[in-house]
Formats: sequence, C-alpha cells, structure tokens
Amino acid sequence: MTKKVIITGAASDIGRALAAEFAHGGFDLFLTGRGASELERTAARCAEKFRVRADYLPVELSDPASTGRLLAAVSGREFDILVNSPETGETEWPAAGANENLPLLGRRFASMIRLTKSVLAKMIRRRSGRILNVAPACSVAGFPELTADEFYKTSVLSFSAALENELKNFGITVTVGCFETEAAGPKSGRRKEKLIARALYRQTMRGNNIAVTL
Repeated sequence: MTKKVIITGAASDIGRALAAEFAHGGFDLFLTGRGASELERTAARCAEKFRVRADYLPVELSDPASTGRLLAAVSGREFDILVNSPETGETEWPAAGANENLPLLGRRFASMIRLTKSVLAKMIRRRSGRILNVAPACSVAGFPELTADEFYKTSVLSFSAALENELKNFGITVTVGCFETEAAGPKSGRRKEKLIARALYRQTMRGNNIAVTL
C-alpha cells in the first residue's frame, strides 16, 4: 500500500525541500501552500522525478475560508504523515503594523491546529502515524526583530509537547523540526534547504520525539 504525506508550506523553502525528500522516500504527496504556480511546479517535479502521485491545493492558512476548503479536500483521505511547515514570510514581524499582524499569526496557528485535528482523527483510529511540526529559530533566547518567529516557535513547541503526551499510547509520534531562520531561504540556497529537509525526514521516520536543531 502506497504511503501518503500531506505537507503545508510546500510552495517554498523547507516545505518544498521536504516534498522532494518524502517523494524520494516513495510517498504520494498532497501539497498545500500560498504560491499556486510554485506549488504546481513542485508537484510536477516530484511526480516526474520520483514517479509518485502529487496532488496540490493552493491555500492561505490565515484565511479561515481557505482553510475550510483544505479541510474539505482532505476529509475523505488518510495520511501516514502530516508535515506542518511554515512558508517564507509567515512569521515576519514588520516594524510598522505589528498589531495588525497579530490576528494573522493567530489565524495561521489556529489553522495548523484544525488541520492536525482533522488528519489525526484517522491516525488515532488505526493507531499509527507520524507528525512533523516545523518551527523557525530554534533557540532558547529571544532574538531582537524576530519577535514573531519566537512567538510562532514557542507556540509550535508547546503544542507539539502536549500532542506527544496525548498520543504516546496510540502509536503516533510527534517530531519537532527547528532551524535557524537564516539557515533557509534565498540567501543560503537550495542545497542548504535540502540538507535540513533530509535531516528532518530522517528524524521523522525514526519517530524521534525531539527537537532537531540545525
């Protein structure tokens, strides 16, 4: 039976690299993200190179209606692995308009929880599955001008820790993948993203319930 993974944030950076890594591992893909054209290219590349099925759906997780369409699209599907990965710009904290950004961050985090709950229901029923939650800036100390990164990271880490405790008796593992913000993105290039994605993939497949610092 073919393994299946759903990956958010797959239109760019770490999410895009994770899509290729899971496809290389033989997983059929369901990809979501903001950039429709890049999402389509990522799905097409993975399908052609690794001979897997690669479905995709453009989604803006800060929009409840868009998230609702995603939940409807996956409601009849089962996935072996869920990857919650942020996209470029999802945790930016501009000097101006910071207050306006707060509801945006809240809606994105709420959408992650809603998707996790939806996919998790079937994992619990069959008592197997893996979850990878990706968070930027895996450091204990807060960084100036990275306030939103720190907020998002802390939320993801706390959510993952609670989830792990709840699911440990159901055969479901929760892995937290953390990386420094500067380690991914246009400045570092695709090679760095691939290295990070490979490490996250391996830790997830091993079922390591730990934070991966890269």
